[in-house]
Amino acid sequence: IRSDLAAPLHDAQRAMEVLEPDLASQAEPLLNSITDVLQVLDKLVDLASLWSSSSLMANDRIELWPLLQSVWSELQPQAMSRRVQVRFQAQDEAANLATLYGSEPWMRRVFLECLEAAIRAEPPGGTVLIEHRQLGPRALIVLRDSGVFSHGTRGVELGPLPKGRPGTAAARERIGFHLCRQILALHGGQLSDEEEDGTRHLLIDLPTGAPHRNVDTQIDIAQAQRYASDLAALMARARRKSAA
Repeated sequence: IRSDLAAPLHDAQRAMEVLEPDLASQAEPLLNSITDVLQVLDKLVDLASLWSSSSLMANDRIELWPLLQSVWSELQPQAMSRRVQVRFQAQDEAANLATLYGSEPWMRRVFLECLEAAIRAEPPGGTVLIEHRQLGPRALIVLRDSGVFSHGTRGVELGPLPKGRPGTAAARERIGFHLCRQILALHGGQLSDEEEDGTRHLLIDLPTGAPHRNVDTQIDIAQAQRYASDLAALMARARRKSAA
């Protein structure tokens, strides 16, 4: 995907940008469909780049509130066109939210994907409610009563898409969910949903206060085995010495 699809995708996006206005107006329905497909392919290329976590090896200091404001400024025209409002609430002052660490561009991508999906899912005239909770060393960002990735999540596992939802809309939702989940996992976080009194919430759970370090389980197992072996040898020598 990264070697064969990225360059043609870029060429196609550039071609769409330089179309004559009259031609674009005449072919608008067709071009809208093509644009949707290109957006899905763009997400697919980004998802492929995440399989190598080296792209996320960054320890940027990320202030959550300015990050959310930046994302909102990009999506505000889309929200206004749908007459959708966004409201943020936190237990503490917004400016005092705990600091995140990692790749700021990729973390921004998570909130961009989630908030854009929330705006699309919200009925015209509705309000997207984002809630922040600080749980010890972890931050929980909750999109309350939201249809974000509602056909993408079953807890943390991706379930099958319902029948009757073919095409680019379903693909965009499915790939967007995978993209966000992979980014968060590489930052030590997770994406899930919960139901409360029949209401569905999307949860973004992230560590705060220090950079996340991936732990190699195989190395841990090898170290534990070596420690057990050394301890057994030490105890055996102690028994022989005591017997002597």
